[in-house]
Amino acid sequence: VLTLTEYLVESTLENMSNVHDNSHSYILSEEDAGRISALIVGAISSCSESGAGMSPAHDRCAILSYALARILTFSKLQSYCIVLQHNPSTILEIYTQAATLLFDLASWPVFSSQDRYTNLHEAKRGTISIAARSGLSSLFGYLNSFDRSDSFVQSFASKIFSSAPIIIAVSQLVHLISIEDSDVAYILQQIALLHHDGIQLIAKSGVT
Repeated sequence: VLTLTEYLVESTLENMSNVHDNSHSYILSEEDAGRISALIVGAISSCSESGAGMSPAHDRCAILSYALARILTFSKLQSYCIVLQHNPSTILEIYTQAATLLFDLASWPVFSSQDRYTNLHEAKRGTISIAARSGLSSLFGYLNSFDRSDSFVQSFASKIFSSAPIIIAVSQLVHLISIEDSDVAYILQQIALLHHDGIQLIAKSGVT
């Protein structure tokens, strides 16, 4: 999935930058980008069925998170509106399920030095956490390109920031500051930038 997404995005960017006639060259359209992102988000959402603890599904989720980050970064660059192309209520539910899992994985600690991990299992969790944070940051960054009063952004923020599992995950993310997690501050910043509900949630978790 990641390789295919990279290929489609890179091919499009290359063809767009070609000063010669590229009328017959492939360009990833807004509609296609919307379909790809919906499929990736749906696949991430399905990984949540693996249950508690680390599982092979979380490895898949990590790869999918990077693919999501790539398509969302590209869509933001092209000013594509990809989250509202299909049934808004269905898309909202899928994005919420995916975000819930990504928050859970993102709350696993990440250290700048491998020596900080006590074993390979923890190091692998850190790698998965980095991927999940990449997906979440790209999602929030993409949604930040919308007006904050946009109905989808309002509904999404209200839904995720009132979710019990996400409230717990954000509290865990805030706690990671005290153990010198190498990049937790960035994901907390993205949460705050998305919506005032995110700011309130972080404040309640101990950051002022």
